[in-house]
Amino acid sequence: MSSVMPAAASRGSRQERLIARLQIEIEELDRQRSPLAIERRFALVGALADAQRFDEAAQALDAIAVGAQEAETIARVHAQRGELLLRQRHIPRAIHEVNLALKLGESVQADALVGRAEALLGRIYAAIDEPAIAREHLERGARLLEGLRDAGALAECLWQLGVLAYHEGRIAESQAAVARALTLLEALPGGLPAQDIRLVGQLLDHQAFIAFESGELAVALTLLEKAIAHWAQTEDKLALGRAYDLVADARLYAGKWREAEEALAQALSLVADDQATESLARRTASRLRLWQGDLDAAERQARLAIERGLAAGQPAAEAGGWEALADVRLAQGRSEEAISLFEQATRINAKTNRVARLPVSHLRLAEACLAAGDATRAEAHLRRARELFGDSPKLHSKGFACRLDGELHLHRQNPGEAVAAFTQSLSMFEAAGFLYDAACSHLGAGRAFLALANAARARIHLEAAQRILTELGAKRLSAQAAQLLAETQRADATWASPPPAPSLDALLIESLVAASASPDLLLRELAILLRDELRLTAAIFEQMPDGIRLHAGGAPQAERMRRALESSLHDERSFPDDLTVRVFSDARPGPDLAPMRRFFLCLAGAVPPSLATTIEALVHVVEFILENHRLRNAARAARAVVSSEPVANRFAHIGLLCESPAMLAVAERIEKIRSSDVTVLITGESGVGKELVARALHATSRRRDRVFLPFNCAAIPAELVESRLFGHRQGAFTGANKSALGIIRSAAGGTLFLDEIGELALHVQPKLLRFLQEKEIHPVGDEQPIKVDVRVIAATNRDLEAEVAQGKFREDLFHRLNVVRLHVPPLRARREDIAPLTKHFLRECARREGKTVSLSEAALERLCSLPWPGNARQLKNEVERAVALAEPNDVLTPDHFSPELWRSASLAPSGSYPLPSAVAGVRRGAGEPLASGGATLAEAVEALERRMVAEALERHQGNVTHAARELGLTRQGLILKRRRYGLEKEPSCVAADNAPKLARWSSGPR
Repeated sequence: MSSVMPAAASRGSRQERLIARLQIEIEELDRQRSPLAIERRFALVGALADAQRFDEAAQALDAIAVGAQEAETIARVHAQRGELLLRQRHIPRAIHEVNLALKLGESVQADALVGRAEALLGRIYAAIDEPAIAREHLERGARLLEGLRDAGALAECLWQLGVLAYHEGRIAESQAAVARALTLLEALPGGLPAQDIRLVGQLLDHQAFIAFESGELAVALTLLEKAIAHWAQTEDKLALGRAYDLVADARLYAGKWREAEEALAQALSLVADDQATESLARRTASRLRLWQGDLDAAERQARLAIERGLAAGQPAAEAGGWEALADVRLAQGRSEEAISLFEQATRINAKTNRVARLPVSHLRLAEACLAAGDATRAEAHLRRARELFGDSPKLHSKGFACRLDGELHLHRQNPGEAVAAFTQSLSMFEAAGFLYDAACSHLGAGRAFLALANAARARIHLEAAQRILTELGAKRLSAQAAQLLAETQRADATWASPPPAPSLDALLIESLVAASASPDLLLRELAILLRDELRLTAAIFEQMPDGIRLHAGGAPQAERMRRALESSLHDERSFPDDLTVRVFSDARPGPDLAPMRRFFLCLAGAVPPSLATTIEALVHVVEFILENHRLRNAARAARAVVSSEPVANRFAHIGLLCESPAMLAVAERIEKIRSSDVTVLITGESGVGKELVARALHATSRRRDRVFLPFNCAAIPAELVESRLFGHRQGAFTGANKSALGIIRSAAGGTLFLDEIGELALHVQPKLLRFLQEKEIHPVGDEQPIKVDVRVIAATNRDLEAEVAQGKFREDLFHRLNVVRLHVPPLRARREDIAPLTKHFLRECARREGKTVSLSEAALERLCSLPWPGNARQLKNEVERAVALAEPNDVLTPDHFSPELWRSASLAPSGSYPLPSAVAGVRRGAGEPLASGGATLAEAVEALERRMVAEALERHQGNVTHAARELGLTRQGLILKRRRYGLEKEPSCVAADNAPKLARWSSGPR
């Protein structure tokens, strides 16, 4: 580690040299009027940002913007400004700038710029804990960049996707994404640019973290050393500090506490200017002091971690601080306080979608509940943790869960089961090299053997625990081990005839069953049991397509065993006499089996007859568990094959009836942010259903059981809106005869919907901005602010960007509202929704009027063809009018609807909605007229429509869905037209009889 320190120490001077060189190059290129100058200017912005000279970087960017004329250059300026704002945590403005870059890039079809902008938006949303939206942008960016072979930007996308997958518990997916990103960067010709050097550092950090979680400490430390070497080449001292913090944590778990302390000192010196990163390092420092037994120092570091996390506004860092303080309270014996603190951290992790952290949160709660004597709650938390783990490879957490199993069994006076659980956790920790945790499991096993009146076995474990803890310098637990050892001495003198202990076979089998979470863990446990309990030299190999691979067991003879095994299999001869081999697999012989995995248990020398039965029993248990895993994976794969057909109206449960791609996209985005409290701005024309979308956002959120309160900003006079929103004290102004809570406080805990936000008076906008930023209000006439927990959703039919440009709406408020935008398209742009909405309105109106009313196919088809300038509101009004005027059992035809409706359709401008592109491609035979010379306009239009439908169906071999998409019709609309024109047979065979049949869609009271 010391070899990289000089490079780290020289980072400032190197960065200054880079900036100075770029400035000189820019001056020279400007004199030459070279077009390369602009690229150097963008490079200078990046270099200044890396040096955290953000004001200078912004000025350099403004200088580019002043002379920029090409749309692509202007888009790059917006994107770079978004990057700068992200680094400074100005999230709303960053989102706005990158969205501007995205729109400009799309307008000039600059796919590379669009791909990078999508990736940057993904990073921004990931930074504010919006993983679903982040993944949506990152995946779009990755698809674009993949096609352009932009390796650096694609690697950045894959890295971010890998981090998201990890936090959501999909470890294998995360590893694959990160590995591919590294492969892309390693294949780049020439040296890596600075941003890619940083990216390699991030990728190595992430790989190291996953290796650590999987119990591969040596691999993790090697990767972290490489990461530090990469970070030392950059000027990013925060990233270098984070890497040192990870090294400190890994060395702490590996039992190298002195080296951990050195790495931690490096980390704290590097991250002092960033409170979020310092919070994480303080969390590590608290753990080190706690394990050393210095509880006062541990508490000081935990409180600093909380303080820094809160100041930085970083929930993840804050949660880590609360967990650190809870650990201290647990060590102090204040278990109820520990439970409360762990619950607080768990709530934060759940709220911020940190799925990967939740299992550990439940394990810590289980530990605290056990300490408080509440075994029932402890068991519930343990069960929940295991549900969340699934097939995750997190070896440390699984070992911790096994140790808690042991504590639970001891609490319930089941020492035999406790022994199996403690030894299982011990096997995991020893295999991974988690020294301190192994000592804790030795302590637990010693206590369990004491409860079994087996002082000799207890002494073995307690002596091992005391030796490890003394070497580490863990004073508190070392003293506890000494006390328990003294208890074994007293037990020798008092136990004349100890009670019978469970058989060794039973304990070994229980250990295997406890290790059944994954095949790798199971095979590792088998090798450890054979080594530690049966005193055999063992190794387990697996037959792979490219040879024999060591799977478990690190016996010195393992390589010799592997060569002998390969030689015997290759020559089809018996195994050597000095090797005992037991072949087993994950599937019993039988027909129609999937390809099975084949394993070899190799034992040095002959097996003693006294152990043969035990070994065979253990192998049978392993085979049974492996087969169980294989079958479970096959069932999971079968369930993953789901129909790709869309589910009609699958969002009806949240109040949205939508079949059009445009509205389905809106509904899917609502689902993606269902666990978030992010501010949403809904845009769209009047009557499109913005309030329905707001209600759907509320219905899918955690606040769905609380109030949803709409407030129309245009409905209240400007002089009263402040009082109505924020409330007032009695006597605050003339006529204030009593105090009023105001709309915001009335919505406490729920969702406030601010409709027509563009109409909000300018003098009220600063107060609303403060509320959105600080979550506090100042009621009129009140001197003290009041904290209010409310989610805000706003809607407008105005162009707020234009309003900002004209000074009619505050720019900072716009950015704060525009964190997530949902645009609801007009009804004419989503014709597939007209039929389901019509049917829904008809059903509701008929029920309300107490009538049974039907709708003819001709009427439905005409309604689906209208432009609907008033959108869904106009459609609803027309249906209500028709039902109100209809007689019971009437069939609604076009004549039931207002004549003005049809006249407005005929007068609509041609651009009110687009004609199908297929019009230009209608085929005509030589001299074939569209209609006879004496035909009316209606007959000519009908002939054209008939031919277009027939030819579209023919082009798509009768596929109604594809033909409807080409013609700009709904699927149902095309079916109606096909039936009207008698085209229900082969498309090329047009039937002569085209009289429409009167099919009915009926609705009435139920």
